[in-house]
Amino acid sequence: MQQSFNFRVIRAATFLVFASVLSGCGGGGGGSGEGATLSLAIGDDFVTTTIAGSVGDGPITGGNVVILNRRGEVLATQRSNEQARYQIELDISNAEYPLTVRVDDGTDIVTGDSPAFTLLSAVMQPGGEHTANLNPFGTLAVKIAQKMPGGLSAQNIDTAIDTVYQNFGFGIDTQIISNPINSVMSNPHVAGVVRSSEALGEAIRRAHAALLSGGQFVNPDQLIEALSADLIDGVLDGHGADGADARLAATIRIVSAQVMLETMANRLVVGGIVVTDALDSSIRQITGGDLAAPLTHTLNVTDLMLIQAHVFLEAAMSIDSSPGLESLQDALALVVAGQSGAQVAAILPADAVVELGATIEQVTLATPAELARVNAVVGELAPPPDEPLPVDPPANRIPVISGLPATLVTAGSAYEFTLMASDADGDVLSFMISGTPTWASFDTSTGRLSGTPGNADIGISAVIQISVSDGFASVELPGFQITVVVQPNRLPAISGAPSPAVTVGNLYDFTPTAADPDGDPLSFSVLNLPDWATFEPNSGRLSGAPGAIDVGVFNGIQITVFDGKAQASLPPFVITVSGVPNQAPTISGSPATRVTVNAAYTFTPTASDPDGDVLSFTISGQPAWTSFSASTGHLSGTPRAGDEGTYS
Repeated sequence: MQQSFNFRVIRAATFLVFASVLSGCGGGGGGSGEGATLSLAIGDDFVTTTIAGSVGDGPITGGNVVILNRRGEVLATQRSNEQARYQIELDISNAEYPLTVRVDDGTDIVTGDSPAFTLLSAVMQPGGEHTANLNPFGTLAVKIAQKMPGGLSAQNIDTAIDTVYQNFGFGIDTQIISNPINSVMSNPHVAGVVRSSEALGEAIRRAHAALLSGGQFVNPDQLIEALSADLIDGVLDGHGADGADARLAATIRIVSAQVMLETMANRLVVGGIVVTDALDSSIRQITGGDLAAPLTHTLNVTDLMLIQAHVFLEAAMSIDSSPGLESLQDALALVVAGQSGAQVAAILPADAVVELGATIEQVTLATPAELARVNAVVGELAPPPDEPLPVDPPANRIPVISGLPATLVTAGSAYEFTLMASDADGDVLSFMISGTPTWASFDTSTGRLSGTPGNADIGISAVIQISVSDGFASVELPGFQITVVVQPNRLPAISGAPSPAVTVGNLYDFTPTAADPDGDPLSFSVLNLPDWATFEPNSGRLSGAPGAIDVGVFNGIQITVFDGKAQASLPPFVITVSGVPNQAPTISGSPATRVTVNAAYTFTPTASDPDGDVLSFTISGQPAWTSFSASTGHLSGTPRAGDEGTYS
């Protein structure tokens, strides 16, 4: 399987024009192919070409990278990944070259915004592997070359790059990055490329904003067209090819003075915010978190930066003779090559940028004569860097990998293996895999294989092959297979505290809590179920209301849960059934307290019992002349002479 950002267009020769929609591999890294159109001529030779590169004004992720043939027809598209890179493989006719590469959307991770203008690059020759970086330097170079006699050619591109560097270097190291289009951006040099690209992009954006109020250049792309027309003769002076504009030339010179001073002090402002931290964060992201990769504070002032800063400032002073600019010029004279951003910031006046802001407003309203005066300040710009003598590049050292993947996993258990890899050259590594089990996923940025197989995955996987590439060579782990075995049954769990007592006539109700770690269906059983109770085997619920005849103790009751393979039980428990507590009977009545000799006396109380118990009566202090019924409580009799008195 290819990296997530690989993209291949396959040849076709069945029709004069063949259109197809292609997509890159999904997965880690964030890159994804979208639509692509391929035009092929029958009979031409086909050559496989791999095109890769970085994308950025500031680094751009999710940018729509489009490759076009010499006729401007789309051959392939792909989105830049989380490290602001892309890689596309083409199998097309030689007649399609030279190719143009562009990107016109995505997210600048320094600003969080979409690119303000279209970035361009070019591939001049078919076959092999080509780097085609997309950045403001290459964009201007491609535009200049297209307008030169002979159009887009390798020679014109080289000349155009020298022109761009002479006029707008912004600190890029021309000895290391001699060609911003096809130089490989290794981690030690990313900081310089990122900061200088953002600076040139910001100069273009500020110049466009300054001129927009006057109705010029509806968008930055139009401004770049005019700027490249001016630069085909190598000089930024308002002349050159049709479309060159004197006000643009003067404005962008003074804007560049402002941007250059911010860059030298490592305090570049984008969108009104100092983006030093954002630049460093973007460098960390596109280098894959390489802590050894230099950040912007390590970048020092170069000779070319100083030369260009003096020329830009002299151009500003040709139209603005304010004391503030004179003080700024004096301070700039104290800056020397090799100083750090912090040292430059300590030398330059705090209001340097504000002073130049007023000059920028002034030049946008300047007369033709004033513009001519600004554009006459060409200065002693550094000549193009000498072509370095050919040297053999250092031999690439292949990545080193280690790790021993587990080859056995139980169904339902998590599996994880991460291939450990390092590269002695500090190259960015990418991981690839073949034979990924259906239950697993693979992270192409970290080499992590992980997943949880289920019972349906029991068996032996296909041979799994994991490899890592540094962009030049790859090395792979010996192939291995993963066996998924059946998970041993785990006992179900049961818990609960059944009540030990119930009163006659009341409901007894207990349901245990049960679960199975394997998710097996459960059933329940019970031992020594009381006669007055019922049991539900699906839930384990024991319930019922005992009657008076059930009073007593019921021992050894035990509830068990079963998962089809094994069982677990609650400890045996006891239920004691007790009778209802006795309620006292009630008695009432008003006995007569006087009786005459020889007259009959009688009294019967009213009595009842809430429990319905049989009642019996007793008496104390009974007069001798009376009789008493113990079953009814009836007291009666007739007193005679001699019975007079009080009885209590």
